[in-house]
Amino acid sequence: STARKDVKIQGVVFTGDPRFPEADLRKQVKRLRSGKVFNYSDMRRSLERLIDTYKQRGHINVIITPSLAYDEEGRVTIAFDVKPMPPARVDFTGTPLRGKLRREVIDRWNGRLPEEMSLAEAKKILLYDLNSRGYFQAAVDAGMTPSGDQTVYWFRVDRGPRYRIREFRLEGESAVSPRSVRKAVSGIPGTKGRGLWSLVFDFKRARLRIESLYAEAGYQGAVILPPRITAHPESRSLDIELPIQQGTVSRI
Repeated sequence: STARKDVKIQGVVFTGDPRFPEADLRKQVKRLRSGKVFNYSDMRRSLERLIDTYKQRGHINVIITPSLAYDEEGRVTIAFDVKPMPPARVDFTGTPLRGKLRREVIDRWNGRLPEEMSLAEAKKILLYDLNSRGYFQAAVDAGMTPSGDQTVYWFRVDRGPRYRIREFRLEGESAVSPRSVRKAVSGIPGTKGRGLWSLVFDFKRARLRIESLYAEAGYQGAVILPPRITAHPESRSLDIELPIQQGTVSRI
């Protein structure tokens, strides 16, 4: 139900199958103390803390659904319905991964999704991180295996050699220099790609940034085509050629 304005919290209850002592769960919802004015931000953060608690205790697929109930005086009780789901473990083998990256996989794991989809999304996270740091040939295999009373989700990582970008050039007539393009694709919000690596592994975002660069130069209709990438395994390097169709200067 929809929260009303300036409503005070009556209390918090846990329904379903909380599995763990209620005192442990209440530590995660301290923001929702009785008598405080309710807001969705506090409920969302409390929900995230609860989910993290279950994940840390082996229930990575936990599903927790919040709901609101109002009494006759207009106070609200927040209920968290808990479905802990069967216990599971995540194993990473092969190339050692940074702790931050392993945590990101678990933090972003969504128990509401089918397991196969969650595995696929986790693979994307791992590959995107490795690729963006120059591991051009990184490979990740993933699967799930029953083990006693739990499921093991496993990831086998082969990082491979780290590549460098040897040469970058623009193909076609261009009023914008390669150096300006290189600068434009560095530090794009929402991407981990470093500099020109954004062209390789996050081209959609990089293209938007480059199109803006050409628009600022007066070429509103410039077309940025996907890069041509040539790999040199012997030197662990790449050449990137970016086709540009800048068109004519726009006139107002």
